[in-house]
Amino acid sequence: MENVKGSNAEPCFLLASADEAAAVPIEAALAAAGAGVVRAWDGEQALRRAVELTPAAILLDRYLPVIDGLAVAAELRADPRIPAATPIVLLSSEPLEARQRDKAGVTAVFPKSASAPDWREFFGAVLAGKNERT
Repeated sequence: MENVKGSNAEPCFLLASADEAAAVPIEAALAAAGAGVVRAWDGEQALRRAVELTPAAILLDRYLPVIDGLAVAAELRADPRIPAATPIVLLSSEPLEARQRDKAGVTAVFPKSASAPDWREFFGAVLAGKNERT
């Protein structure tokens, strides 16, 4: 199994992004909040790791290589091995139409450029079930 970055404490987040500049601050914010982080670099890897790990939340870059983030989200929502309550957050610099978000089963959309305090607050809300679909 993949080595988890951050603390040994739960929860564990799956972060799927080939964009290193965006992923590093997200990883740092999650680790600072006491969460473990497992990386996936493309959509196929994200699908495999989501099933292997059953993470507390799944963070998908909208423009993943191989399979894009929206398609990965839709596949994960259709997979009975992934709990329906698992938050799936799409990381994007662009807005997403509600129709697209709902069709893919995305819980929330959050900008990749957010600051560390914004990430910590947002992930705390996602895990508490207080997220807003934006």
